[in-house]
Amino acid sequence: MKLYNYELEKIIDFLINEFDFAGKQNRMRMKFVKILLEKLQEFKEDHLQILKEYCHLDEKGNPKTYEKDGIQYYDVIDEEKYKKAYQELANEEVIVEENETNKNMLLTLKESVENCHIPFRGEKAILHERLCELFDGIYGGETIESKN
Repeated sequence: MKLYNYELEKIIDFLINEFDFAGKQNRMRMKFVKILLEKLQEFKEDHLQILKEYCHLDEKGNPKTYEKDGIQYYDVIDEEKYKKAYQELANEEVIVEENETNKNMLLTLKESVENCHIPFRGEKAILHERLCELFDGIYGGETIESKN
C-alpha cells in the first residue's frame, strides 16, 4: 500500500475520529494508526532536518521563528530552496507492506472502511474515497471472506 507523507496526518485523524469501530475492527484500526504514526514521526524528523538546513538557527541549534500578524513562521534563509526540499519530502511515498504480518489488519480495515454506512460530506468524503482507493487492490483484491 502506497500513500504520501503529506497525507499521513489527515488520514490518521480521519481514521481515529470518524469511524465508530469496536472489537477486532478497532484493534486493527489502531494497529494501522500506530504504523502511520511511526511514519509521521519519521516525516517530522526529516522536516526538522530540512528546517535546520534552510533556516537561521538559535543558540541551541533549533530553527528560529518569528511572528507576523499573530502567526508563527520559520526564519527561512532561502525560501525557494526550502520549499523545493519540503515539497520533495512531502511527496515521498510511504509504504505499508502487504506481508503476512499486516494481512489480517489490512484486509479487516479494507472491509470496515469500504462497508461503513456513514454518510461523509466535503473533505471527509474525499478522505473516505482516498482510503477506499488505498485499500482497493491490496493483496490482489483478496477479501477477508476469500482468505478463509
